[in-house]
Amino acid sequence: MKHVKEYNVEMGDGDTIIFTETTISYADVNEAIALTNNIINTKMKNDQQLEAMKKAQKDNQIEIDIADLEKKSDEFHNLKVDFDNALKPHFDKVETEIRQFVKTKKAEIGYDRISDTNLKIVRTAETLAEIANKLGLDVAHPVIKKVKVDFDSI
Repeated sequence: MKHVKEYNVEMGDGDTIIFTETTISYADVNEAIALTNNIINTKMKNDQQLEAMKKAQKDNQIEIDIADLEKKSDEFHNLKVDFDNALKPHFDKVETEIRQFVKTKKAEIGYDRISDTNLKIVRTAETLAEIANKLGLDVAHPVIKKVKVDFDSI
């Protein structure tokens, strides 16, 4: 990932000087995907911590200001939405690739001839884990979940 810093200095009202420092990060798609996975995991951990603290506060076990955690959760959500929007064209292509892989893999393992529901669940999980690993995605990634919903009809 490449980082570029930009600085801006300007005069404000009266004797005020406004100094702005901006860091711009450039990432290729694989780095962006890894960063998105990291954001998803961090947000999930933050949300779990927030819920635990809310419960503890509700149970009068601790007195804590949870506004900071709620703000952090909102920031992670907004960051995730921005990354999702930026990566949507890429993930549309990835979804097509995953669906093609699933179609081929199902034919290879004879998925439609399997009558045991538990075995079908195992084969579905194995297939999605294999393609997720190949693409560097978490199996809980939304594009994998989307394909999982339609798995039987692919």
